Amino acid sequence: LLLERRERSLVSFYYPAVDDITHKFGPGSSQLQFQLEHLDQGLVWLAQQLEKSVRRHTLLALASDHGQCAFDPRRTITLTPERRRCYEQAGIFALGFSGRVVHVYCAPEHSALARSLLAEDVGDIGSILSSEEAAELAGGAGQVHPDFRQRMGELVVVLHPGGRFKLIKEEKDPAHAPASPYFDFYTSNHGSLTASELLVPTLFATLQDLWEAAK
Repeated sequence: LLLERRERSLVSFYYPAVDDITHKFGPGSSQLQFQLEHLDQGLVWLAQQLEKSVRRHTLLALASDHGQCAFDPRRTITLTPERRRCYEQAGIFALGFSGRVVHVYCAPEHSALARSLLAEDVGDIGSILSSEEAAELAGGAGQVHPDFRQRMGELVVVLHPGGRFKLIKEEKDPAHAPASPYFDFYTSNHGSLTASELLVPTLFATLQDLWEAAK
């Protein structure tokens, strides 16, 4: 249909297998290499189905929405049910996990005590930021809107390279269970501010270039 229209068109698609593989096996794994080769073969097959004139005028852009940071088992922050109860006593009423960033929800008057308690567990594995500091990292859009703080949390824990949070659930308390047991098998994750998570390449080539490279 695109060829019949004879006009410029943009076709985009997301390939989730790369993200799934790197979460489970890591960014430097042979499993990832196999998956990338599979993707490459699929693109070459696509190029082979098209006429040369179409290949020459079709630009392929390959990018990623994020990178991955491999976990270091020595840099794991384990949150047991007992430790979470200490957090609750310090005024922390919820923790929100977004990859390697943790949002800490507490009343403003409890933020100093909450920060002190978190610092005991986080140490040098991460940085504890206020919502204002997190807003600056997000682009510094000016005065922090109340709704932003409500969503971001009073404090934000940004993990350094290799760091991870491990949540230990109570058997009789499913509310504290991880969102998915699959997370237990993760060897890498994203969401923080390391170079491996933020700096991703964008590659450009015509389908003709791809076809010729594969010959």
